[in-house]
Amino acid sequence: MVKRRNNRRIRPNQQRRYNPHTKRIEPFQGKKKPTKVPKPKVEGETPQRNNGVGFVPIKPTQMRTTVPCTCDGDLLKSTNQRMLRRLREKRTRGCNTASNAFDVLVINGAFRREYRRHMGHFRAFLREEQIRFVEV
Repeated sequence: MVKRRNNRRIRPNQQRRYNPHTKRIEPFQGKKKPTKVPKPKVEGETPQRNNGVGFVPIKPTQMRTTVPCTCDGDLLKSTNQRMLRRLREKRTRGCNTASNAFDVLVINGAFRREYRRHMGHFRAFLREEQIRFVEV
């Protein structure tokens, strides 16, 4: 009979977490609830009131806003060229149905998120240069 080191049964979707006390990764059983020890009651003592602060509304977090690009002149041209070069070298190409050639640039979500500030003037640049592109 072969003894295996990890011979313990683990449920299929059991979470495992690092235990800093034992320095091992162990099955996570959930947070342990504190044990409630009843306080001894003293006769003649009135219970204390909880001084609440009233209704405290939960403020919704503000949506992340994109600060528009302030590029102009040479900086705008160099930014557009840098983005175009990056798009051509790293990203996949789409198929042009008219010519059956893969010459359509594909702008995916990762590229849009990375260059979120510049996407407004970059799209205009691509249309002006008559470069075919599609956003996925």
